[in-house]
Amino acid sequence: MKQAHYNSTTGEILGFYDTEIHERIPVPVLGLTDEEWQAAIAAPHKIINGALTSSPVALSYIDLRTAEYPDIREYLDGIVKGDGQQVQNYIDACLAVKRKYPKPTEAK
Repeated sequence: MKQAHYNSTTGEILGFYDTEIHERIPVPVLGLTDEEWQAAIAAPHKIINGALTSSPVALSYIDLRTAEYPDIREYLDGIVKGDGQQVQNYIDACLAVKRKYPKPTEAK
């Protein structure tokens, strides 16, 4: 079976693999039919929300933030351990992501 390895944040396809040839296939991957594989190598495609798409899709700031936020378990672990520095590091990392992908301002 053909597989497409992709960047989970941008949807960019990073490489193609075949389970009959490759023993190790990086993740994340999406299984492709032969027709989808042919289309994806013939023209630019992305994988968005687990689906192959040929049309350009702009990710929202929410999608971009969600992909980069740190694991919430780090925050909870800091709370349980009473580790204020770990909690602050988590908060700082979240704020850095928010600065990197600001909420769009609405035109008035």
